Amino acid sequence: MCLQNPNKLICWSSVSFPDDSTYAYHLPTHKADHLFEGSHIHICCLLPNGPLPCPIFLCYLTSCDCLFPFNPELWLIAVGSIP
Repeated sequence: MCLQNPNKLICWSSVSFPDDSTYAYHLPTHKADHLFEGSHIHICCLLPNGPLPCPIFLCYLTSCDCLFPFNPELWLIAVGSIP
């Protein structure tokens, strides 16, 4: 069993959708982060006719929410635990 620090987990509640083609989430702080602010990750499509990341991510969020409604972590594996 691996012990995890809950302060270092990426929470589902940190997800935001700044616009229709972008989603973002917050990475918690780590020991190399001298300002203790963490990092904000923004995912968007850079190709003119490329796939939009939001529909794919929304499908993932919906699936996780249906299968594991009480798990606050953003990234889960098929059995509902964190990777």
